[in-house]
Amino acid sequence: MNNIKLKSLKMGKIYISFNSGLNYILGRNASGKTTIFNAIRYAIGLDKSFSHNSFSNIELDILFNEREIRFSREVGSLLIRTNEKDLIREIKAQTLEWDNYLKDLLSFEYIYQGNSESALPILDFCFLSEMKSTNRRKQWEAVNSICGINTSMFRIVENDILALRKEVAQNKKYKAVIEEFSHKLVTDLGINAQVSNSINSVEEIKEKFFNSYDEKEKLLLNAILKFDEIKDTSNKELANKLSEIESTFLNLNNHTGFHKEEFEGLENLIKEKSTMMSFGAETYSRFLIVLSIAIVSQEGNLNFPHFILSDGYLSSNDNFTYLHAVTLLERLTSNNENLQYIEFTNRQDVPLEHVVLDLYAQGDIHDN
Repeated sequence: MNNIKLKSLKMGKIYISFNSGLNYILGRNASGKTTIFNAIRYAIGLDKSFSHNSFSNIELDILFNEREIRFSREVGSLLIRTNEKDLIREIKAQTLEWDNYLKDLLSFEYIYQGNSESALPILDFCFLSEMKSTNRRKQWEAVNSICGINTSMFRIVENDILALRKEVAQNKKYKAVIEEFSHKLVTDLGINAQVSNSINSVEEIKEKFFNSYDEKEKLLLNAILKFDEIKDTSNKELANKLSEIESTFLNLNNHTGFHKEEFEGLENLIKEKSTMMSFGAETYSRFLIVLSIAIVSQEGNLNFPHFILSDGYLSSNDNFTYLHAVTLLERLTSNNENLQYIEFTNRQDVPLEHVVLDLYAQGDIHDN
């Protein structure tokens, strides 16, 4: 199980103690909700930069599979300091060292184990924001990574095969030029005993020279065959896991009473901008995709850290749809004790027992 659970956040005079399940942070527009959202992203190294005049340091306490670690990061600094049972480390954000540190904490599993996959896209997938533009290709790659597909390895191997293809193609051109030149040389010189010996020597040199070209071509063919085999295995595994997620997604649509649009598969919904759905409908569908992944991941066969942060992501939906989402979230978090959901909203009709910060009552962050 790859669990992340936010315990508390301290920034300036703001202190938030998070619940295990539902959490709501309330405030009017421009009160500082998005600042808190971005501060959490910054503290765990998803963003390089962050600026604010009211505080200079962010402290975020997180449980990683029951390992409690404090993340501290100065505003404007690249360094993240971690403290686990007084073991202190300082690592630069968004570096390979930081990525490896997160991977060690989360222990994600892939079809083909290795060190080429990144934890950052999966963590980024858990942060939903109406203000943050969606890169559909990256979203789809994140879903693949969550399903255990080696997306980074695929890119590396594809680039290697492409480079090898170019080298083999260039070698064939060189080979053709050399063959043409040697043929012309033999024709021009004619045949006698002395020339024949020289020609034999040239042919021997050519054979040795072309052997390396032939080996590269064999290497390319073997690489293509092996990579096709790996992709076939991965595609089958991906199809199986997507089938579970899609089934759950359709069930959630039915549960919420949300208008069911024509569904052409998860890949199409994520990668293509819908011409049939309104912006609100598409946003809500993408929200349900994340919830579906959270539900399926309870079985422990997905690389999903069981926490979701939503910064006004459902704000474009009508009241009926939003209240259905609240009901759905209450049911999901009560059935899944590992799932933590944190929402930043200007709505005040959320369950009050789950409100962890009320900026309407406490005042804007800029005033603290």
